[in-house]
Amino acid sequence: MANQSLLLAKSIERHDNTDWVRAFLNDLTPKTLLDEKIWPKLRSMMKLIPQGDILPARACFAAPSDSPNIAVTPVFSAKAIWYT
Repeated sequence: MANQSLLLAKSIERHDNTDWVRAFLNDLTPKTLLDEKIWPKLRSMMKLIPQGDILPARACFAAPSDSPNIAVTPVFSAKAIWYT
């Protein structure tokens, strides 16, 4: 989805797209997600404070010495976290 260009950009303009995102997500279906024309619209960066939201998370889920893995799991944080 070309997220690399966001990570390498010299600057990024912030726009509050909350209303657009809510409407877009409410209209999504599994069928529309299979349409490649939709995929660029999924590209975004957001800062959120998850309160049990189901999100992808990279962490060591077993012993601390294990390599981090990715899971889709409830995430909690008192501080805001950046997600792409």
